[in-house]
Amino acid sequence: MSVWLLVSGDFTTHGGMDMANYALASFLARRGDVHLVTHRAASDLSALPAVTVHEVSRPLGAHRLGEPLIRWTARRWQKRLAPRSVRVVANGGNVDAGDVNTILRLPRYHDHPPAR
Repeated sequence: MSVWLLVSGDFTTHGGMDMANYALASFLARRGDVHLVTHRAASDLSALPAVTVHEVSRPLGAHRLGEPLIRWTARRWQKRLAPRSVRVVANGGNVDAGDVNTILRLPRYHDHPPAR
């Protein structure tokens, strides 16, 4: 069984990239154990039996202040999970090493509806 460590600011259905992170975590949770290092995860996602959320604070609500904490926590969990076959997917450079590092910006649909 695969073990996944997903690292990103949010895994929710509120924003473009957050929704993509949420969808990936939900998809992988049906195929193995998923560990999320994040500031925030949707309650229905964190309630899945295969999902473990490692919540990281976002000091003063600022993403920039939370980035070093996300990185530190991700490295810590990467080492803890290392004896098992763990695959790491990070968003936006949140960890120094991983299997996949995505740097994407997906706007929310209602912020940028298609032209008619």
